[in-house]
Amino acid sequence: MPLVLKIGFLGLLLLISYQYFQIQIFAYPDPIPFSGSYFYNPYHSLETCWQKTNFHSHAIAWGGLTNGHQPGNEVQTAYRQLGYDLPYLSDYFSVNATQDVCSDSFMPIYEHGMNIHKSHRLAIGSEKVSYFDVMLFQNQDIRQYLIKRLKQTAPIVAINHPTMRDSHPIRMLENLSGYDYLEVINSFRVATTHWDAALSAGKPVYILANDDCHDIRKAHKIGKSWTMVQSNHQHRDSILYALRLGKTYGVQRLHDSLSIEQLQTMIWRRQSDNLVKSFSVTNGTINVKFTKPISTIRAIGQNGTLLKETANTDEFGYSFQPGDSYVRLEAQTPALAYFFNPVIRYDGKNIPSNVLTAKVRFWPTFLLRLSIIYCNLLVIALLLKPYFKAGLQTLPPSPVFTPNYP
Repeated sequence: MPLVLKIGFLGLLLLISYQYFQIQIFAYPDPIPFSGSYFYNPYHSLETCWQKTNFHSHAIAWGGLTNGHQPGNEVQTAYRQLGYDLPYLSDYFSVNATQDVCSDSFMPIYEHGMNIHKSHRLAIGSEKVSYFDVMLFQNQDIRQYLIKRLKQTAPIVAINHPTMRDSHPIRMLENLSGYDYLEVINSFRVATTHWDAALSAGKPVYILANDDCHDIRKAHKIGKSWTMVQSNHQHRDSILYALRLGKTYGVQRLHDSLSIEQLQTMIWRRQSDNLVKSFSVTNGTINVKFTKPISTIRAIGQNGTLLKETANTDEFGYSFQPGDSYVRLEAQTPALAYFFNPVIRYDGKNIPSNVLTAKVRFWPTFLLRLSIIYCNLLVIALLLKPYFKAGLQTLPPSPVFTPNYP
C-alpha cells in the first residue's frame, strides 16, 4: 500500500478511535412502571392560549452541504402563512442565523446527529452546539452517552424519528434515560409503539409532532404535523417552562393530497386550532371536554393496551384501574389525529421527569479505552514497520572500535 494511502487510513482510524474513546459504558436500572396514589396531569390548569409550533425543519446550511432547499427566513414565512405561531428551525449542528435572534420568541435549536443509523436528537434551547458524534456503529451505551452529553448544554433534549432506520429500537427506549421528549409524529411516521415502550418502562417522556421538512415546495412535507404548546406567551422561557411540564400535544394532518394553496386556505390558529376545552383528573378519573365532536377517542395504557374507545362525542371519561401506570388519549376527526401526553401515577411530590438514571461503569469504560489505545498502536506499528525497517537499513554502519595497543 502506498505511503499516502497508509497515512490517510491512519488519519481515518484515529478519528474513529477518538470518537469511540470518548464513550462511557453504563449500568441501567431495571425498568419499573410508574406507581403511586397521585396522578400527574400535564393539562391540569389550562391557560387561555396555545401556540402552534414546529420544532423540526431544515433550511440551507453549511453552504448547501446538508439537506435544506430554502433560506431559513423563507421557511419560517411559509410556516406562518399556514397558521403556525412558532415555526422553529433546526439545522444540523447549526443554529440558523437568518432568524430574528434578538426576538424574545427566538429559540436556539439544532439537530444533532451524523451517523449511519440516523440516530438524531433535537437540542432545544441550547446556545452551544455540540459537534461530537459517533459516525459508525452505535450501541445503547453510545446513544446514552450522546444524550448525557447533550443534556449538559440543552435544557430540553428530544429523540428524533425513532422508527427511521430503527434509529432507536424499542428495547433501547425501555432503558435510555435523560431525554425529555420523543418525536412520536414525524411527518408520516408514527412511533406510538416506541412511546408506549418508554412510558411502560417508567420513563416520563412527552410528545413532539414535527414535519422534519427539508423543502417547503412539497405539500406533503409541510403542514403535515405540529405540536400544540400550552402557553400564554411566545417568549422562549415560557415555551421552555411549558415543555418541562409536558404541556404539549401532537396533531397530524391525515390528508396528503392538498396543494400548498389549499393548505394556506386552511389556517387553523390558536383557539380554532386547539381541541381541548378542559382536562381534569379527580380521584383517579380523567374527564376531558373537547371544543368540537370527535369521531373516535381512545384511552391507551401500559404496553400500548387499548383501555377504552368511544365515538362521536365531545366528552370522554376514564377511571384509573389498579393495573394502570399511565393513561394517554388519542382522538381523531376525519381530517386530523390528536395525541395527548399521559396522565402518570407518581408520589405526589416530584413532578415526573426522565432524569438520567444510567450509571457509568468505571472498569469496563477504562478497559475499552485501554484496548482502543493498544489496537491503534498495534495498527500503526504494522503499517509503518517496513518504513522503520528501511530507515534502519540505510543508516551508516556503526564504527568498529579497534584497540591500539602500544
